Amino acid sequence: MTSTYYSHTKDSDVGEYVELEQQEPLLYPPGKDNGTEEAEESFGNDLSPLRLILYFAGIILLSFSCFATLHILLTPPAPSIEPPKIFQELLYSPVEHLVRYKLQKFHTGFFDDEEPSVFDGPSTDAMDKAWTDLYDIYTYAISSLTEEENKHLPDPTVPSFGNMSRLYGGLDVFHQLHCLDYVRMAIEPERYGNSHSKHSLRGKRRASKDLPHVSDAEHVSHCIDMIRQSLMCSADISVISWYMPEASSPEHTPKPLPRFDQTRMCRDFDGLRDWARSRTPDADGLESVMPHADHGHGNGHNRF
Repeated sequence: MTSTYYSHTKDSDVGEYVELEQQEPLLYPPGKDNGTEEAEESFGNDLSPLRLILYFAGIILLSFSCFATLHILLTPPAPSIEPPKIFQELLYSPVEHLVRYKLQKFHTGFFDDEEPSVFDGPSTDAMDKAWTDLYDIYTYAISSLTEEENKHLPDPTVPSFGNMSRLYGGLDVFHQLHCLDYVRMAIEPERYGNSHSKHSLRGKRRASKDLPHVSDAEHVSHCIDMIRQSLMCSADISVISWYMPEASSPEHTPKPLPRFDQTRMCRDFDGLRDWARSRTPDADGLESVMPHADHGHGNGHNRF
């Protein structure tokens, strides 16, 4: 089937129509009637059962999406609720909102490329001061609490001499550090002798008639077991990997050794210590819970 095309041409005075030669159309392949048959076939395919099902399914999904969107837009927002924290549900702490985590590589003292640590090596005056700065009882170990904070404690503290403005507690990390330091000094009697017990648990209990006498040996035993329980409580799950050391000689065959300097995820200790410093009781408050305490810090080995 062919088609006839007309063109409007202008002669000198009169416009006339000139019949063009029959041509095959450019937009359709040879043998097709201007694509009519192909269009009919395509339309028939579009109406196949599968296409009809997909067509109506699309309409249903689009309608559902529109309805859901309108429902979300028109429904008043629910009051915001802070997601429950596991720690908060199990045990309250007044500093839980201050807890931050950081990655920290441990110091072992075994590797030559490690930076020196004041806590490593033989005891020195600098080491004693570094330990005292970690948990100083007059700065960090005893903290003032508010009545509201005290209400949430699993074991509320009692006011000092009935004065509700003097509610004292302390973050356990500072007691744990004290215990570790106490054991450190106990194994070096040639340096510390009995001086490390000047502000010890024994010294404090002697100052109070309500508490029994505790010997140095009992104090050390208490501290060791407190450290044990603390380690098991925190249960560090960092993985200790192994490495192959270099051979010390051609005859030496090295064996894999554990390395203890892995990077760990730690709580930011400095932030917690800052909070404890901001809650330090005044001198009268300290005296009320630590009678006869040496507020001048004595020889620098002030202890619990």
